[in-house]
Amino acid sequence: MKQAIHSKQLIIGLGKTGLSCAEYLNDQAIAFKAMDTRKVAPFSEQISKLQQCELMLCGDPNQHLEAMDQYLENISQIIVSPGVATTGAFFDLIREREINIIGDIELFAREVEAPVIAITGSNGKSTVTQLTGELLEAAGKNVLIGGNIGTPVLDLLKQATPEYYVLELSSFQLETTTSLRPVAGTVLNLSRDHLDRYASFEDYCAVKMSLLDACENIVVNKDEFPEPFENSDLMKKNQITIGLYQDSTATENTTAAKIDYSREQHEGGKFWINKAEQGLFLQEDLKIAGLHNVGNAMVSLALCSAVGVEFNVAIHEKLQQFAGLKHRCQFVGESQGVRFYNDSKATNVGATIAALKGLAETTSGELILIAGGDGKGADFTPLANIFKRYLSALVLLGQDAERLLQEAGSGIDSVKVDDMGQAVLAALKYAKAGDAVILAPACASFDMYSGFEQRGDVFTSQVEALVA
Repeated sequence: MKQAIHSKQLIIGLGKTGLSCAEYLNDQAIAFKAMDTRKVAPFSEQISKLQQCELMLCGDPNQHLEAMDQYLENISQIIVSPGVATTGAFFDLIREREINIIGDIELFAREVEAPVIAITGSNGKSTVTQLTGELLEAAGKNVLIGGNIGTPVLDLLKQATPEYYVLELSSFQLETTTSLRPVAGTVLNLSRDHLDRYASFEDYCAVKMSLLDACENIVVNKDEFPEPFENSDLMKKNQITIGLYQDSTATENTTAAKIDYSREQHEGGKFWINKAEQGLFLQEDLKIAGLHNVGNAMVSLALCSAVGVEFNVAIHEKLQQFAGLKHRCQFVGESQGVRFYNDSKATNVGATIAALKGLAETTSGELILIAGGDGKGADFTPLANIFKRYLSALVLLGQDAERLLQEAGSGIDSVKVDDMGQAVLAALKYAKAGDAVILAPACASFDMYSGFEQRGDVFTSQVEALVA
């Protein structure tokens, strides 16, 4: 429900989200100050020219706390971009002054009037968000997609009100959101990520799981969350369950809970995706690669069902057409019978595990992994057994290549290289016809690239050079 803003605001973080917040306030004739902890912020010049921008500062506020105390005069609310951690001396000062800290999702939640479908989790968020939106559109619904994927949520408010908003939400966005009440939502999975920002894995999980408390209907992946939730309020919510490895015929009297969307092997060895015990479509109908993406498709179907949109011919056709998102287990080419996949978005251990497990289920040959980069302080040891089970070879590059090799790659044929061109050629030398090479780094990219997108683009261009 729309809430008016009357007091002066301070926007912290002048990237894409900060620009969206600044334009939102400016359009409503609300005065604001703006700052960024970097000396040069991406959109500082553009924001400084907005009529309602009264003052802009760039640089580390912790080094000028006395000046910052004055800068906070008359500020009643901080709008912080998700990339800015709300810790340190400056944010201690903000809390001492009892200034409210929110983010762009909170601003959106206070104004939005159409139902919201919300997706979070450590891995697969973008794929599920995009696919859910496209399935609803195929069913004839007017949908806007945004949040942590694509368009910032406040920019969505500039467009005509849709029937549904489908939003990807990061843990950073959820930290500063209290008013959002989605009609349906899900936490896809939880794996160790962003431990350079959170005090513990438990703290990170708590932020992610807070989304379910706010939802009217929730979709639960029983492969990821097999046990009933301890939170009694969650138990009372309308739950739709999915499971790749669960028994669809189980009842409340058995040890397993009944699964709404399941995967079952029929005669002839083919797998079907079921709702209850009714077969909806063959797994092979899906164009997206990897078993983990089969699970993502099931979650998207369940989210549609949660808002009353059930499987039909149009949704089936869209599932057959949807090829997945760029940099997310994306097939990019084949050379000498070896298939190459770009999963540069696999920036944490959990994402790499999901990619390897999923691709192994749908590949007849062996897997060669290209990995490495900035590990963000993560523990790589959970990868060790996965590597031994699924990999024939490991190609490493980047800042934490040696640590990744020591913690997870011992006993596997491996090589360290200097750049992506060398990595692709090294992987091809290890491979034979029928094998698959996948870039799934388990690390961030900023030690060598501007982001995971550039890393994936470089990988793709190197593969395309082989294919040409």
